[in-house]
Amino acid sequence: MRWWLNGDLSAVNERFHIHLDGRFEREHPPVSPVRIRVQGQLSRSGQYGHMSAYSRELTVTRVLQAEAPAPNEPIPPARP
Repeated sequence: MRWWLNGDLSAVNERFHIHLDGRFEREHPPVSPVRIRVQGQLSRSGQYGHMSAYSRELTVTRVLQAEAPAPNEPIPPARP
């Protein structure tokens, strides 16, 4: 299940720079999976996001954790 993510996610980028001492940009491609834990408000079922392709929208109010997966950790494929 995929939800449209909305809200202030600037803390995700800030936490990578703090946690990884700026190594993130040098060691990862421009688009890379990120594991995050957030608090937020979940919408009712409906149509959200780009071309209404998502059944719910999660509006982030607080980023609790942000980390890059381990180098050898398998990344599950995105599901529609």
